[in-house]
Amino acid sequence: PLFEGVPEIVGQPIVDVLLGVYRTGIPLELFGEEVSLIREGMVETGYYDVIYRPLYDGSIITGVLGIAIDVTPQIRAKIAIEESEVRFRTMAEGSGILISTIDVHGKVDYLNKTWVEFTGHSFASLQESGWEHIIHPDDFEKVSKIYLDSMARHDPFVCELRMLDAEQRYRWIRLKGAPRFDANKNFQGYICSGVDFTDERQQLLEIAHINVALVRANEQLEFTNEKLSHSEEDLQSAFNAADLGSCSLDLKTGKAEMSPRYRSLYGLPLEGDIDWEMVIKAVEPEFLEEVNRAMVTAMKYGTPVDSTYAIRHLETGERRWMRVAGKVRANEDGLFSHVYAVVMDVTVQKQDEQRKNDFIAMVSHELKTPLTSVTGYTQVLKRMASKSEDERTSSLLEKMELQVKKMSAMINGFLNISRLEAGKIQMEVQVFDMDLLIKEIVEEFTATTSGHLIKYTGAQLNVVQADKDKIGHVVNNLISNAIKYSGSSSLIKISCNSQEGEMLFSIQDQGIGVNSQDLPKLFDRYYRVQGSQSTTISGFGIGLYLSAEIIE
Repeated sequence: PLFEGVPEIVGQPIVDVLLGVYRTGIPLELFGEEVSLIREGMVETGYYDVIYRPLYDGSIITGVLGIAIDVTPQIRAKIAIEESEVRFRTMAEGSGILISTIDVHGKVDYLNKTWVEFTGHSFASLQESGWEHIIHPDDFEKVSKIYLDSMARHDPFVCELRMLDAEQRYRWIRLKGAPRFDANKNFQGYICSGVDFTDERQQLLEIAHINVALVRANEQLEFTNEKLSHSEEDLQSAFNAADLGSCSLDLKTGKAEMSPRYRSLYGLPLEGDIDWEMVIKAVEPEFLEEVNRAMVTAMKYGTPVDSTYAIRHLETGERRWMRVAGKVRANEDGLFSHVYAVVMDVTVQKQDEQRKNDFIAMVSHELKTPLTSVTGYTQVLKRMASKSEDERTSSLLEKMELQVKKMSAMINGFLNISRLEAGKIQMEVQVFDMDLLIKEIVEEFTATTSGHLIKYTGAQLNVVQADKDKIGHVVNNLISNAIKYSGSSSLIKISCNSQEGEMLFSIQDQGIGVNSQDLPKLFDRYYRVQGSQSTTISGFGIGLYLSAEIIE
């Protein structure tokens, strides 16, 4: 009758077990056995706890008593829990977060892979050895109290502690525990998550230190601003006392902030906005290119500004000379954005300088004629002494001729400076062999200088296009300086080579050298290095100045 009532159970394990009890007489109990039944035309799977007992007639088994209890809801709930547990552990293993579970008795019953990798200990070893050895001694008691108190009340907990990682470094861990409850609200333990926030904590500490530093800096800034205000007043007073004007020029917008003195020197309005176009209107036409070039160079390369040029006062029309000196500042993007400059009226100095140049030119010109006569007389006397074989007189006349040549070179130098200042030096450009020119000059020095060894190395056929006489003057001056400022019998090395389309001439001596503080002024007019070794060496400080002007 059973098989007729529920024929679908035929062939299922539950029937095989029943037949086994009938054959053997051994009672059997099954729990959560899966059985498929047809209900309302649909196959449904259920779960049953089944009890089988054999029935006897004397010693003969006549049947089997079967009792089945439907436990489908419980089994399905259990399966759902197991599947949830699998999903939880799958997510936990791949999360990268420190995830663990604690049972109702307070023992850790699960650690994910991240925990194992962080501590360098397996789950089994941590269960055996405990956690005290990897928690910082200063944190263990505090964390234990938080945990035990929360456990007793079944409350969530949060704590921060230091733990040793796999590399035996203490790292800061923020640990959170959420209590677990079953369907009947019975406490089942905790699910815990942890994150390593060592770097974050270090950043917070640094921010705290920065905040403290900022407070101190603000206090210092207030004090500095007060001092700066006084300093600006003092600086403006100093500018006024020195008759200087000050200016800040925005290189991007061309807008300028100017002191009243700067405005008055140019004849600009004493009030209102000023821009670069207004300033440039005062500059004399012959200096416009130079002034604009200085500004473009400052904007592109941050080069300090130092220009002397003539202006035409915008109100009076008077011609005045101005010297502007300033430095360029960069903005936060590293772009050159502002020029901060001072201006001074150097008209009087320029006029004095012009009178001095005129005087030097006049004196040099007046001396040139008698010096030419002296040179001629000396040469005639040399020939007469040579014919009469008067060696002593010949020797004296040779020395006299040498000194006359030096004086003539000095006077020519002064005349060249005057012509240079007046813009009257003409460059007679021609094509010539630089190597041949240097050899000729070296041969002249070798013939007249016995106390030095001059060694020249250069490439053959160094053809250039320039003013041959003036390049010769430059080379002559440099070799002359090397001889003057180096000891007797010392070596002077000279070289000339072509590099990337340019001619590089260099000279090296074994002389007294030049101090670093003198280098920036070395090519200034009339500048001479001061020192115990150079005071006995003659010169007026015009040779290098003139050489630099010729090369430029």
